[in-house]
Amino acid sequence: MSRAFGIDISKHQASSDGSKRLNFEALKKNSERICFIACRAGVSWGYKDPQFNYHWDQSGQLKVGRIAYHVVYFGESAVAQMDSLFKMLENRSNFKHDRVALDLEVAGINTKSRITSTTLNCLEICKARTGRYPIVYS
Repeated sequence: MSRAFGIDISKHQASSDGSKRLNFEALKKNSERICFIACRAGVSWGYKDPQFNYHWDQSGQLKVGRIAYHVVYFGESAVAQMDSLFKMLENRSNFKHDRVALDLEVAGINTKSRITSTTLNCLEICKARTGRYPIVYS
């Protein structure tokens, strides 16, 4: 059974000052093995990954599926978080081939019902704005 090979990237694949970044030229040489690249866009409603624009633009040259993923904080407003995500994505893609994903792993002290409610709200907002549900992972 063959499995899809993908890359998850964020600011952690760059130096702390951003001067050394992921080498997309090296990825191009091996792009036939890569099925997708997931680029972290942001976290909650107030943080944009400082490398997102670079990662998104560079990964678009690889002819692989692209995923913009967003880390959801369950104790924060789903609307504010999705507004923040889609503001980051303005003029970046029409999402006919690219996808949005929600990273649902920071439970904190939130109750199961709060986690479920925020998740469902984020899912519906994404579907309303893109025409399909996002990828969900945790």
